[in-house]
Amino acid sequence: MVSKLSNMIADQLISMGRFKEEDRTVYQFGLEILLLNIFNILTAALIGAAMGQILESFLFLALFIPLRCHAGGYHAGNPLLCYLMSNAVIVIILLLLRTPPEMVERGAGLVFLILSSCLVAFLAPVENLNKPLDEVEKKVYGIRTRIVLVIEVLIGLVCYAAACFQGVWIVILTIVLMVITEILGLLQNTYTRSRTPEKTGGYSKEAGDRGRYS
Repeated sequence: MVSKLSNMIADQLISMGRFKEEDRTVYQFGLEILLLNIFNILTAALIGAAMGQILESFLFLALFIPLRCHAGGYHAGNPLLCYLMSNAVIVIILLLLRTPPEMVERGAGLVFLILSSCLVAFLAPVENLNKPLDEVEKKVYGIRTRIVLVIEVLIGLVCYAAACFQGVWIVILTIVLMVITEILGLLQNTYTRSRTPEKTGGYSKEAGDRGRYS
């Protein structure tokens, strides 16, 4: 469905002269990602509403999406799998948010928050091997990741000072999820390299055109 819709939009944009037919692959893939992101947000809202946690679902997305965009991490094999996994993660996060954050209230959560943030900063960015990052891009994405982390850690500290422990818990779960995503991404890259040693440093042009964090 997403492919058909993105194809229809691409046809319309080409007829309007917005881009050329030879660039269809790149633009159509970008449209698919955009549509999937919209569907993800709408689905997250429905999941949040069904679980009585719509505010928590939006807060989680507001924290996770900027971090994920800059830090990189694991990439699903296809858009549908990405969609299913993303929403499964949201369900898990919302279920975890129902558990009492006793660790946070005791202060141990702050230590966990700082340590996990340092790990995210150390690992970032985890590139997509379809289009590897050069040294300048790695530096830029690394800096952006650290800026987002600082903002989110500050949010967590403010919530803790205000005794809003649920807010701290959301920040902690978001950053811990990012650590898991980065580690899985590194393992994915290691496995991919071991399977294609002769293609180190480059993949097919079509895959390369699909972007770094698709």
